[in-house]
Amino acid sequence: MAGQPLPVSPAPAQQPAAVAPAARTEPAAAPPPAEQLAAEIVPLRSRDGEHKLTVHLHPVDLGPITVTAQVRGNDIQLDLGGATEGAREALRAALPELRRELERAGFDSCLLNTGTGGAREDRRPPHWQRPAATEPLAGPAAPEPVAATPVRSRTAGVLDLHA
Repeated sequence: MAGQPLPVSPAPAQQPAAVAPAARTEPAAAPPPAEQLAAEIVPLRSRDGEHKLTVHLHPVDLGPITVTAQVRGNDIQLDLGGATEGAREALRAALPELRRELERAGFDSCLLNTGTGGAREDRRPPHWQRPAATEPLAGPAAPEPVAATPVRSRTAGVLDLHA
């Protein structure tokens, strides 16, 4: 047996690897408009002043949203505008959740306005409210009451047709 070759057992047949069906890659659902807006606005919390942004919401058919943010300390005032009726409707629906998102991020008070006549979340701090008219002084030399001066918005170039 010294000169005889050793028997070789055949290699086991290789089974084809199970191939998983190709997974469908569906695009991730876009977060709600309030979350999308908050993600762009929250970084302004530490930057006092007026800021103008254009935020492109998803789905893209909502179009661009113009944001004018006035930040004072931990208080914010937002004027939001949409280019399409769908965007304006999405903004109106998103106001309560956007306010909650901003408050969670550390803003103490929020004034949110879509400029659409009525869609407004007003949580102004006392120091942002217009002072009340003073009572006239008693006596014959009392000066005429002075009408409160209207507060002008710093959104130059924006026309609110619903005001």
